[in-house]
Amino acid sequence: ISLARAAAPDTQQPTMPRKAAGQTHVRQRSVSSGAAGKGRPAATRGQAAKRGGRLGAILKKPAVASGRPRNSEGSVSVSKLKGTGGRPAKGKKETSAVASSTAAKCAGKPHKGAKLDEPKLKRIRGRPAKAKKALSTVATSTTARRPGRPKQGAKLERAEPESAPRRRRSKQGASQEETEQESVRHPLQPGKGIKRKGTEQEDAPKDHCAHKHVKLRGGVIPSAAFRLPEGTGIGATRWIQRAPTVKVDARSVGGCLQTAARLARLCYMHAEKGATLEEVRIFKRSIIQEAGPFHGKPVGPPAKATRLARKVKVAKPLELSPLPFAAGEYGVGPAPTAVGVKQLFDLMNARETVAKNREAGLVGASMYEGIPEQYAEYFKRYVCPNVRRRCDRPTRELWRFAAADERFLLCTSDEERFHLKRLLVLNFALWRFVGGTLHFARAVGFLSDWTEREKEWVREVVRKAFHAGQVNQMFSNAYESPNKLRVQLSPKADSAKMQSVLYNTGPKSLVGEPTVTFFTLQGKFAVMDLIWQVSQDVVRAAAPDPLTGKTSWRPATDVLGRIPYFGVSEDGMRVPTFFAKEIIQDLVDTPVFEGGRANVSDLRTFCPAGPGAVLGLCLIFGDVCTRMQRTRQSEAVPMMRAILEAAAGPDGWAHGSAEELELHDIQFQLCELQKFWHRENRFNHLREYLGPRLCSMLEAPIHAEWLDALEEALVLFGDRLGDVVDEQGAIRAAACWLGLDVGEEDGDASCGQGMGRALRHGDGVSFVSRREGSSEPVLLCMKGDLLQAVPESTFPDEAARLRGGAVFIVERLMGDGPVQAQDVVFFRTSLTTHLGPCDEKRVGGLSAPHKCVRYASDRVFRFDVCGATAGPPLGTGIRSGDSVHVCWSGEAGDDRAIEVGAHGRAGCALAPRGTGEGCGQNLTLEIFSQPEKARIHLRHVLREALQSGLLAAGRLLRAEGSGGLRVVSAEAVRRRLVGVRE
Repeated sequence: ISLARAAAPDTQQPTMPRKAAGQTHVRQRSVSSGAAGKGRPAATRGQAAKRGGRLGAILKKPAVASGRPRNSEGSVSVSKLKGTGGRPAKGKKETSAVASSTAAKCAGKPHKGAKLDEPKLKRIRGRPAKAKKALSTVATSTTARRPGRPKQGAKLERAEPESAPRRRRSKQGASQEETEQESVRHPLQPGKGIKRKGTEQEDAPKDHCAHKHVKLRGGVIPSAAFRLPEGTGIGATRWIQRAPTVKVDARSVGGCLQTAARLARLCYMHAEKGATLEEVRIFKRSIIQEAGPFHGKPVGPPAKATRLARKVKVAKPLELSPLPFAAGEYGVGPAPTAVGVKQLFDLMNARETVAKNREAGLVGASMYEGIPEQYAEYFKRYVCPNVRRRCDRPTRELWRFAAADERFLLCTSDEERFHLKRLLVLNFALWRFVGGTLHFARAVGFLSDWTEREKEWVREVVRKAFHAGQVNQMFSNAYESPNKLRVQLSPKADSAKMQSVLYNTGPKSLVGEPTVTFFTLQGKFAVMDLIWQVSQDVVRAAAPDPLTGKTSWRPATDVLGRIPYFGVSEDGMRVPTFFAKEIIQDLVDTPVFEGGRANVSDLRTFCPAGPGAVLGLCLIFGDVCTRMQRTRQSEAVPMMRAILEAAAGPDGWAHGSAEELELHDIQFQLCELQKFWHRENRFNHLREYLGPRLCSMLEAPIHAEWLDALEEALVLFGDRLGDVVDEQGAIRAAACWLGLDVGEEDGDASCGQGMGRALRHGDGVSFVSRREGSSEPVLLCMKGDLLQAVPESTFPDEAARLRGGAVFIVERLMGDGPVQAQDVVFFRTSLTTHLGPCDEKRVGGLSAPHKCVRYASDRVFRFDVCGATAGPPLGTGIRSGDSVHVCWSGEAGDDRAIEVGAHGRAGCALAPRGTGEGCGQNLTLEIFSQPEKARIHLRHVLREALQSGLLAAGRLLRAEGSGGLRVVSAEAVRRRLVGVRE
């Protein structure tokens, strides 16, 4: 089909002949020269022959003026026609020219006999055109009733630009621009070139970094992808571990992988300007649409038989880096901004105040007294570790369980001491890199070697934890590595997923790094193999200097930095990173470093920066860091040293001398600063502060060898316990070492079911309503973020109540102690938020929305005895089984109570206190007894193990005279504790 071209601007365009009176309407077609179709008008055939196959020039549109047009002739609006030389362009949509209408009495009105048609293309030059659906066009009048107003029902078409280049056709019939377009080969179809239409398209400059960061991915679904650049601005989006990936699928551009790469580079340039993730995705969709449809053969995933026939590539085994360590001490970087320094140390000072309040015995809302409101609100809602990592609860629990100093005192030779130091490196690395919790360390135990036997034991522990529903307690969500296993072993995991995690085999096995290392135990064991291999080098690197007697933690960190994922390469040198720093920090306070932390000389001059600390540096240093795609350790460490030197300034550290701070403290809090800065970012998944934790039977430790634990506790802490150790002393020593709460022996009889027990701060309670005339009691629970009432039979036991959100933790405003009548309390729900009245959109109900302020003044309650108008006397304790009113006082002083059935059977609301029967405000308080049951259970199993050791097993005995407990095979237990294999 030939393309209708406009005549030159200075040339008068010819007009189509008018139709004589009574002449029927004739539809015109464009034909090639010398190939005019039969039955076509002579005028059309003559024009085609005269103009070389091109249709007559478009009639010049008459000028539109107010009133009647210049002439009465109707003219033709011809749509854009594509192709040249009289042939239809391959793969293009065809259009038909519409004949002109006759002169109308009214200007701008088409002829009554005008018809719209979509003719099919016939054979031209002996070749059939492709069966494509033709575009229909609407005949419109060139004159309008009003200037600038189109005819009703007319479709507007985009005009071709006047400067559009003229297209020429090659001998094969394709346009010259198409023949010049580079043919792109798809990796799944070698040898088949895929051509794209159009002219040269926009791309990133050749020297732009987008060519480096955009990676081509093959496989079943080829694509081009990149990760969003980090630190592109002070207010840029903060990503927890790794920036999200933006991917351009090759299928969206017809299988052309090079086109996908070009569009991905444009997206990278857009992201580099500071665009957010959503803005980059919108931009990606727009440029994919502008790229136009693809008319080649679609390329998709290969057939199933092809996929099954492919051989799985064996991943290359992990190896130690052969690069040398970076030498020389890091200097002090540029001075940070005063605003950034003040923000960091304000956060650190506020967090240290909370730590000191807790040490003073304050709990609940009283812990946050004396700190700015913005930090108090943040600390109440989110988890924020201590300024000093060594003071955090997980770190202290792992140190206590390792009992490194006690084990070291049991060694009798240098060989045993050296071997124990290697075992400390191994066990701390295993506990941190794989599990990250005391629950995991307690279940695995202190390993004495690293062979296939120990690996299979760790797999068995993980398997038991999965079937017991303790995956969340076993794996920490504070580290990326354990959290990956936590996600993999979700309750929806099946046997194939378990096989993939434990052995990386089966239908769900994974291939390639870092997927295998982060998502499977088999991959983590490969890293642990390297750690065990270099453990002796770590011990030697931690030895004190022969001249000064001081130790240094940088050489030991450098050794671990040789392991994949524990270090990176910079300028041909190997430098350690986050996980190497974490493990060595655990070892600094163990006998691996002689003299402990006080003897380490470079605590204020060296510390690797983690990914969170790097983003914190971007906030403090501003433009100095925002230009860096990946901040190097050689740049980050000097910047942290500059911040540490600023700690002695007026806006610096306010709790003692700044000389007591270490460089790791700055690194630790830089990560918390960027979390605080981006706390409103929905991509910044911060950990919610849970408040007082409820111990349940579901969290009972996986520890079958209780007798071994008693023996080891007696040998480890024998000197501390004294010569006379009774049964209760041995049980308490083992429980303290394992981090278990066994409570007091006196509470066994009275606290079995929790009835009659006094309510204390941190206890869990349930509320039951037994209204007169009701067929079944109802239980208050959280449905979403709303408080509702459900039948008590919905939750048959306490474990079901805990899972279903029917247990509320009572937090006393005045801190720890028994809850008295009229005491101000808060109710923490299963959502970790506090219960309170609904907002203005849901007036009358009670809710605990995620964004509510913790310990807010409008979320306080108190207990009153039922039937008392003036309230019970102060000092009356609340006990399990009491019938109470849960009262709330508003700002206006109105006294209201929680009422069940206010909005139907399932509704709960705050209503004025009533004294009539059946008002729905009498609630029976039941204390959650699961924690006490867990304590009783732990005491029971330890007592049974002790009796078994005294009687059946014969591994324990009572000393003559004193009656204290003794271990029969003390030497065997000693060798087990120091890791000497039999």
